[in-house]
Amino acid sequence: MNASFSGRGQKARLLAVPVFAALILFLSADDTGIIFVNKTRWPVHIVAGSGRVDVCDIEPFGQAEVKNLPFRNESYYPLYDIALTGAFSLKHLRPAAPDFYFQIDGSRKNQRIEVTAPDSFNDTRAYIIMSNGSKSGGISLSRNDSLNRMSTEEAKTIADAGETAVYAVNPGEIRSFTVHPQNTSSGSMVFRRGFVYHFLFDGASITVLDIRPLAGAGENGWRKSIPGADTALQIVRNNDGIAALASNTGSGIELYTILSGGETTAVSRVKLPDFSVTAAVKTSGGASLIFAGYVQNGAWYTPVLQRLSENGASAAGLEPSRLGDRLSAYFLTLAEDGGGAVLAAGGADSGVNSAGSYQAYVRVVKESAAGFTPLWELGPGDFNAAAQGGAKFGAIFGAIFGEVSAAAFDKAGGVWVIAGKNIEFDAMRNPVTSSYVARIDSNGSILRVNASYKGLLFNRIFIDEAGGCYLAGEEESFNASYAAALKLSPDGTEIWRCRTRPGSDSFYQDGLLDIENGQLVLAGTMGAKDSAGSAGTPFIEGISASTGELLWREPLTDSRFREIALVTGIEKAPLYGFILALSGLKDGYFSPPFMLARLNARGKF
Repeated sequence: MNASFSGRGQKARLLAVPVFAALILFLSADDTGIIFVNKTRWPVHIVAGSGRVDVCDIEPFGQAEVKNLPFRNESYYPLYDIALTGAFSLKHLRPAAPDFYFQIDGSRKNQRIEVTAPDSFNDTRAYIIMSNGSKSGGISLSRNDSLNRMSTEEAKTIADAGETAVYAVNPGEIRSFTVHPQNTSSGSMVFRRGFVYHFLFDGASITVLDIRPLAGAGENGWRKSIPGADTALQIVRNNDGIAALASNTGSGIELYTILSGGETTAVSRVKLPDFSVTAAVKTSGGASLIFAGYVQNGAWYTPVLQRLSENGASAAGLEPSRLGDRLSAYFLTLAEDGGGAVLAAGGADSGVNSAGSYQAYVRVVKESAAGFTPLWELGPGDFNAAAQGGAKFGAIFGAIFGEVSAAAFDKAGGVWVIAGKNIEFDAMRNPVTSSYVARIDSNGSILRVNASYKGLLFNRIFIDEAGGCYLAGEEESFNASYAAALKLSPDGTEIWRCRTRPGSDSFYQDGLLDIENGQLVLAGTMGAKDSAGSAGTPFIEGISASTGELLWREPLTDSRFREIALVTGIEKAPLYGFILALSGLKDGYFSPPFMLARLNARGKF
């Protein structure tokens, strides 16, 4: 039979193997040894007992056999060699978890042990990898404001042109470093123990190439096709991985749970035919995934809000509205307040709009064991009536509140923030591109609206702990669109507007607020042939959360993304980096291929 495990990932792996399957897999006629199989991308060194006696070395994805001592229960510990550069490796790192070991039962024969990667290592240092990309001369580093040169792990102080050097530092003793003799500072940043920071010095400036934990060293990016979808993938962080929702209007919903390395751990199917998913959110501290969208029957729309448990079982959905100005409606966006309240918003047909465009529609529900308890809702009539409320509603003359495209909850202010497109026309009855931002209290009262964002369309809202509001989308200018983002203070004052200009017909589709690293990470399409994104290049970039300045940008130009035009979602990947949801585009509609891609902390594949 199989060995019993005390290691963390190993026990879960073995419990998934039925006893009879283990017997078939592990027994052979003459083999009485223990086979260690290295499932990692690193060399592994096996030691035994409390004295840590050397047993064997195993190459990446290789295996080694050692003799089993009859009737002797032995403990085996894996140590890992982590390559930081092609010339330098950290030797014999131990897992951070003290119980990451293999307990062998000496009375059992023919035991096969799969050695996997730990979540983290017990090394408390941070590592700086500096690549000297300057054309001449050597460089050295000093920490903080000191002029004392730091020694590399190879006992050098100089990295010549074209060389890469590795430095180990105590994270509590370093905020920045300086490259000499050019006296170029890296700028202040937070260094974390057990993490690796890779920089490039080009002779004039320092660029961050990557940030990742030791457990992610040497890990490549990956892409994963999601078959069967016919509309945009929705992704959310889900415990140790990413939950990806793929909807097909003919067959229902598929929920994929995917780990950091790209492994699919579960696929659940939900029978909700004819349902298009447009948004998803994981409830804070909860065990459910909520997703929203609509069912279309001709020109009639029915909004749908559903909940999935961890095993993919569908809970009760949302009862339809019974009010006349929102009988035909749909949801485009979701937000949650961290306390069980969920806002779903999109558009509704009031029946009086001659332009045929749907107007603002918002519903807020409370999540419960039975499903959703409605709290309040706002339809076109509520928004248009509130627009007559005076100066607090900004420049709204001649405009109607169109469908809601983005939403978030401001925990500092205790209010919901939504954004949408104005339905507005000029004197010649030509449509005018313009947007509004509204703040709504917990009881559904519209507190303030600013409808003066001319030429702007918003796809996402992000709010920081102080109530600062970030909006991302696009800005029309001279018959072309450009990716645009702006930051507002809690009172609605514009603090900065970012015009990074990654080419005409570009836009941000999704993003996330990474306050730990002082950045807003945005993803979208750049350099397209039209405003829909046709033949565009997906890209990801970071801009400063305090100033809006561009920090880094990475287009996805790898040939494996050749048919991809759109980014439909972005999430922080487990451990480090980002995961993007991507799709093709045909005739202005989402089309195959649909895929997920794992990128590093600077958007590189």
